[in-house]
Amino acid sequence: MSTSNLTNSRYLQNDQYKDASNLNARLYLHQRYSTNQQGLHRWVFDQLAVPPTSRILELGCGAGELWWQNRERLPLGWAILLSDFSPGMLQEAQRKLRPCSRSFGWLMADAQQIPLADASVDAVMANHMLYHVPDLPRCMAEIQRVLKPGGRLYAATNGPRHLQQLRELHQRFGNREQAPDATLGLVFHLGNGEAHLAPWMTEVSLKRFDDALVVDEAEPLLAYMCSGLRYQVEPDQIESLRAFLEQEIAQHGAIRVEKDVGMFEAIR
Repeated sequence: MSTSNLTNSRYLQNDQYKDASNLNARLYLHQRYSTNQQGLHRWVFDQLAVPPTSRILELGCGAGELWWQNRERLPLGWAILLSDFSPGMLQEAQRKLRPCSRSFGWLMADAQQIPLADASVDAVMANHMLYHVPDLPRCMAEIQRVLKPGGRLYAATNGPRHLQQLRELHQRFGNREQAPDATLGLVFHLGNGEAHLAPWMTEVSLKRFDDALVVDEAEPLLAYMCSGLRYQVEPDQIESLRAFLEQEIAQHGAIRVEKDVGMFEAIR
């Protein structure tokens, strides 16, 4: 996937996120091989300063992983509305969260045009999705509009060192025109997020999540690299990449991949 496709709504909706398969390949790698046993979704939940009686909107809910990972911790007074512009992802989230003992609201919506009333939500979750928005100022204006005064936006994203070792592998086995860091081509990242949020919010702060991957199996790493979020392995290079990964793991025991992840909290 080229960096131009990161904000290509048609590609994202009809290809990359037509269902949960690509996303699940990436989630599986992080859930199984991350060194931080708390997990990103549990950590995100721990950062939330949301009153026990609140209406929460999630933009780009994906497969609903945030709420699934924290299903036993959800305050009864939270009215949670999950939204995504992909019907396939909404269906996956509904399927995953069906066993939960509580109900959720569902909305198929574009983050650039949120079909909710002004000042109608207490918090907005927008994790690892603002870099997909073609018109970020338009999206931020919508977030500001639907948030109540004093409401909070939570937006997780990546920094320049994120998955550096995988980018190096993609340079060798995939498209040779790879970004020198993880933020090139990203509209919203840890380095520029505050500048994007500050015009719309009264306070902006950033917290970082310390983590890495230590992967001792070739196939999950190969599946991740072929899932095509930003880069794609050339088809004629897949077997060579598999052999290289197996050799590295046999020689070193595992492949370590650094992460560079954090979350902005912004107050309306």
